[in-house]
Amino acid sequence: MATTRHRQGVSNQNITVGLIRLPHLAAALSAAGVRVATGDDFRSSARAVVAAAKEGPVVLLVADLAQSGEAPWLEKTLRSATAAVVRVDIDAVSSDPGTARRIAGNTGDVPRVQTPAPVAEVLETVGLPCPRELTEHQLLTDGLVVSAADIHTGPAPTVSAIPTWPGAHEEPATDSGWDAAPAIPRRAPLTASQPVAPVHHRPAAQAAPVAVAEDWETLLQEPDAAGPFQRIVPAPAPAEPGFPTAVADPAAGAPVVIVTAGKGGVSKSTTAMTIAQRAARLGHMKVVLIDGNRGQGDLRIFMRLTRSALPTIYDVATGTDPAQVVITPDRLAANRPGDVDRLEFAMVMAPPDGLADPTLVTSEVYGRVLAHARSVADLVVVDTQIQESADTSGLFDDVWTPALSTYGWLVGISDLSTPGVDNLYKRLVELTSLGVPTSRIGVMLNRVSRGLSFNEDKTRELFSRFGRWLGVVHSDDAINAQTNNGELPWDHAEMAHVLDQVLFQVTQDSVFTQTREVPGAVVPERHEGGLLGFFRRKGN
Repeated sequence: MATTRHRQGVSNQNITVGLIRLPHLAAALSAAGVRVATGDDFRSSARAVVAAAKEGPVVLLVADLAQSGEAPWLEKTLRSATAAVVRVDIDAVSSDPGTARRIAGNTGDVPRVQTPAPVAEVLETVGLPCPRELTEHQLLTDGLVVSAADIHTGPAPTVSAIPTWPGAHEEPATDSGWDAAPAIPRRAPLTASQPVAPVHHRPAAQAAPVAVAEDWETLLQEPDAAGPFQRIVPAPAPAEPGFPTAVADPAAGAPVVIVTAGKGGVSKSTTAMTIAQRAARLGHMKVVLIDGNRGQGDLRIFMRLTRSALPTIYDVATGTDPAQVVITPDRLAANRPGDVDRLEFAMVMAPPDGLADPTLVTSEVYGRVLAHARSVADLVVVDTQIQESADTSGLFDDVWTPALSTYGWLVGISDLSTPGVDNLYKRLVELTSLGVPTSRIGVMLNRVSRGLSFNEDKTRELFSRFGRWLGVVHSDDAINAQTNNGELPWDHAEMAHVLDQVLFQVTQDSVFTQTREVPGAVVPERHEGGLLGFFRRKGN
């Protein structure tokens, strides 16, 4: 059944706000005279919301986490309700973070609110005006509601912090090119004289006594358990008229390295991340890494970011400015374990599980993000999904291939398996037939067993028809140990020789010609003019 979309505000006196796992917001709204429906835990909150919905109009605000057994009710209710999902810190809000996960399922068009956020913005998402008492209050990532007087508004990690990367001091701060983002308010630490007040709910929060299913399984199975909700969804920001999915003018921004493969298991994502880290660490470049694997973005897993409430490219699809989803190195560090190496690049994360709807997170959305990244970085690296014979994602046809045809550099990766070599070979045939220059394609073999005998000359001859042969990286326990720990082998000698060829071709920076010699590795050579003069570092 189709849902009706609307954005008009309604009187708080005529509507009940249902809240799940947002006790501090519930208490603040209740104290401001807003009718709330909630409970002490998930089940009691769900029952209160259902009861209130049977009595009158209800909007729903839900913390973005689900424990075992809760997802069916949440997904069913969110699809039919006037609702919004509030992105919070799972570790701070959940009683059992180890088993909690983000809300997914078919909820891709339910608006998400990224915390910290003004209470007024949270309420506006579900069409409600903000009570006067809360207009200066913020909802923080740990679910607390604080007033402006309690917020420390000092410097905080934002997109504008990227000029503090290594080497950024060489450029004037006013010429950094990074879009500034509003400072994220920080709550002053609690002291012994600032105890956390207990949460009290108004009696009205439970609504009028009605017959509700006390048995949880019965509640889940009731066809109308969610009540007579009407869901609202914020319309995505309108696309700019005639906005291209890929920037065609090489002078319009930074060069792009696109990493792809014809099969999984070849360390494609590790290679993309390592290129970004090496460019940032060794070349002192401002690098943005984009997770272009819309359907299964694994970079957040590699980087140990699965518990974070950081923004993703999905937020751009629902109206957020692309500048706000570029996560700076400082923000990455703040959300990663403290015992792992610092990542020196910025990144844009793929949509969370369940929110990768290609009709919402479209090629146009990726094109906008790519264009923004090119406008603020020295180098953009893209980790794509596995490249198939039929582009089911649309991203290769609409974004990556046009980019490769004009300003991008392709790194194709295979292992020594027959499917790996055959699939990559076929994809290179297709790309070159679509106008991608062979002079901007590089091919490498990865994860090759050291004891395995193969004819490298024949392999080089096969792939050199389509581009530059970059060489071989063997399987190495040291690389595996680093990646398993959430770190990157950016200074691994064999990996460095291969990746430096790519980085030198793209940047013309001689720092990428000074790596240690590795037997059998191809050392990059400097050439003047031609393609190599096509790319440039910002400021050069």
